[in-house]
Amino acid sequence: YRVQHTALHVLGELLYENEGLPGIAVCDDTSNYGCYHGFMGRAITERGDVHVLFPEIDAECAALNPLSTQVNCFHGVGHGALGDLGYERSSLDEGLTLCATASAPNYASSCYAGVFMEYNTRFLLHAPDIFESNPRPLGTNPYDPCDSVDETYQRVCYFWQPDWWKVVNGGNFDEIGSWCAAIAAPINGAACFAGVGKAAAWFTPRNTERSLRICALMPTKEANERCVTEAAATVLQRTKDDALSREVCEALENPDACFARID
Repeated sequence: YRVQHTALHVLGELLYENEGLPGIAVCDDTSNYGCYHGFMGRAITERGDVHVLFPEIDAECAALNPLSTQVNCFHGVGHGALGDLGYERSSLDEGLTLCATASAPNYASSCYAGVFMEYNTRFLLHAPDIFESNPRPLGTNPYDPCDSVDETYQRVCYFWQPDWWKVVNGGNFDEIGSWCAAIAAPINGAACFAGVGKAAAWFTPRNTERSLRICALMPTKEANERCVTEAAATVLQRTKDDALSREVCEALENPDACFARID
């Protein structure tokens, strides 16, 4: 996977080099948005001040079709913006504030997601070996930075936090479930359990048994339902297989909310 993701970074960089901003239309969500990451990283770095460039990128992303391509584009913008601004805590706040100027709320939310993911995983901070990853160390506070950013951004942050946790704690989903359970605000805890479902299903979307096993580790029935529902949505996103995603929902005692999510 790491090789595929990094190769798509290179593809994204080459697309920008040869096609300019319109080349973003070629990218998709394959291998965790690698093409968008590389494209926006190169575009923002080469075009100069990200604050000046942002309105132009906003218009380019908003003109794409379908809607899923638009939001994926803004996800890449978040990565590129933080890669340009740097990985300090102040840079995170600056990137989120910039994303908030996006032309629609769903664009801003996708941009926030890219900023948080880049802050944690540092995809654009290549090691001498470009196939190495450089995740932010866990430290003593697993909730950093989610517990200190403005409330506007917290739900998105907690949703993406398990994606980083699984890397830095060796994929211990029992521990991740306990971390989600200890989040004080219910809306943020729910987002965290949903993020576990996304993290569980993203890399192996057709291995639905694995996703369900991970979700079964969550500490409550409601937490399991949140996890399974987002896993089903992720299976659909990754495979475009409606029947397979519905099979994931059917593992729940009452799958109605899960069906509604994937519909």
